Amino acid sequence: LCPDHIRAGVTSYNKGNLIIGKATPTIAWPTPAEITYGTALSGAQLNATSGGVAGTFAYTPPTGTILSVGSTQQLSVTFTPSDSNNYNTPTATTATINVSAKALNIIANNSSRAYGVANPTTPGFTAPALVGSDSIGSVSYTYATTATATAAVGSSHAITPGAAQFTSGSAGNYNITYTAGTLTIAGGASQNITFDPPTTATYGDPAITLSGTATSGLPVSFTLVSGPATLNGNTLTITGAGTITVRATQGGDSTYAAASDVQKTITVANASYTVTGSASGNGSIQCVTPVTSGNTTTCTLTPDTGYKVSVTSGCGTGSLSGTIYTTGAITASCSVTASFAAQKAGDCDANGTVTIAEVQSAINMFLGLKAVDVCVDLDSSNGVSIAEVQKVINSFLGL
Repeated sequence: LCPDHIRAGVTSYNKGNLIIGKATPTIAWPTPAEITYGTALSGAQLNATSGGVAGTFAYTPPTGTILSVGSTQQLSVTFTPSDSNNYNTPTATTATINVSAKALNIIANNSSRAYGVANPTTPGFTAPALVGSDSIGSVSYTYATTATATAAVGSSHAITPGAAQFTSGSAGNYNITYTAGTLTIAGGASQNITFDPPTTATYGDPAITLSGTATSGLPVSFTLVSGPATLNGNTLTITGAGTITVRATQGGDSTYAAASDVQKTITVANASYTVTGSASGNGSIQCVTPVTSGNTTTCTLTPDTGYKVSVTSGCGTGSLSGTIYTTGAITASCSVTASFAAQKAGDCDANGTVTIAEVQSAINMFLGLKAVDVCVDLDSSNGVSIAEVQKVINSFLGL
């Protein structure tokens, strides 16, 4: 105490000590305003003050944290004064914050499909307001009842999404709404052709009426690609043997795409005709038949004993060689006619007369000097009698 404070009657004084303790900063933290899910914690929420005392703030949860939806979620802060000699570290301070759901609009993608086919199973979607790593794995889709397989080309139909399933994050953090997309029916539907003409035919058959169908119901047209035939519309006329190739096409329309062409072949065989033989009596005729068109055939003529081939004709201009008749080229079924005439005894060359040489030949047959011939062996006994030799002599003499 200073001397000028000496009071009357005070004769002595004792010295004392003044102790100054550390101050404890006062932390002020106004309640943060409500935030929407997806808003990261920042200085707008983590804004405690220390009354001007220098130091650092440590927040839990820290800056940048995204909180899930919820009410009165607790935040805390610890303040550490820079001047630890004069300031205590205050106890942690808390505050609460409300986090509201974020609006999320899930939008079905627009899609299109061809006429006549099923609607797309997963046209897809967008959800542009998803936060961070949140993701949606699947969404259901409901098509308007008008989106049938036969809905008109060019028509539009709603695709309504719903029932979003999250693979990460939670639907509870969002107020979800759904926006429909549009399904458009396009042309270009697929179609197929059924075309089954006969695989074989024969030259000379009646014209073939070609027939084909398309799954679209549209008309099918035909083209002759190659082969011995003519085509008029759907009528195919065969003009010869060989291989005919025909193509069926359907070019499509505003609803259907062109169908894949269908090409088929028809193997045409040559015509086959019947050649018959007709004998007037005293013999028989047998013809090789059937005969392929354009070819010749042969007929074997067999006279009865004592008869010879007289006249043979039919089936074109033919030729006779002995007892074999060869026809002309066969272009239709036909008949060969043969007639037989009595043969003079001993007329072995069947020329209508008996020569002295044929008489001698008959005598040699009688004597066994020559093989027996039916032109002398009139009774087919495999031998020549004196009576048969006499008949040959009589034929020579004209008797």
